[in-house]
Amino acid sequence: MPNVTRLKLESATEDDVMVDFLAEIAFLYRRNMQKFECLVKGYLPQLHDAEKLKHIDMSLCNWEFIPGQSIYPSSLKYLRMRAINVKFDWSIFSSATQPHNACFDQLRSLNLYGNIREYSKRMFNEEITLALEFPALEFLTIRYIRLTPKHIKSIMLGPLNQLEFSGYSFDALCFVKHKHTRLKKLTLNFERGLEHDDAKFVTNSNFIFSNTSKIANVNCNI
Repeated sequence: MPNVTRLKLESATEDDVMVDFLAEIAFLYRRNMQKFECLVKGYLPQLHDAEKLKHIDMSLCNWEFIPGQSIYPSSLKYLRMRAINVKFDWSIFSSATQPHNACFDQLRSLNLYGNIREYSKRMFNEEITLALEFPALEFLTIRYIRLTPKHIKSIMLGPLNQLEFSGYSFDALCFVKHKHTRLKKLTLNFERGLEHDDAKFVTNSNFIFSNTSKIANVNCNI
């Protein structure tokens, strides 16, 4: 099947034999692949030279970084990562030729889904020096993920105009108050039960809504 351009991997088992088999399939088709969906827990394929790949939807549940794992980022237009845990490392999008940065040149839609049970933890290591670039990003969905200021800045420097956010009011504030914001549509889903300081919640919420005057469409669920 040399002409396969779309591949979806699912498995009811997570044993090593099955994971190795699925890894081999993805590796064989990687050069022509344009859309890749992988819902196999703890598995990440080697896609460092998948230069035609435009769409990725994958689960990172139970995933741990293995040196040498990488995904080619420059051709991606859509990226969804589910079940992101505290072990996630953006360096999977770097390469041997560009070890210090990852540029998502064509990425228009980024979807990051975390775990509400781990949400209070800082999800990404601020000591990592990898620089991220999103020059074409327009749509961002964040659910129970805490980004570092460096990551937020790299996202907001692009043409982002639509944000769907679920989590703490303080984390939403980091996006809304950013001086580079060009948001036109904002959807906020505050998990009120996660925030134990009523005064800070009210203060953050007031500040958010006082800084949304230039956003045409604002939706808020508490």
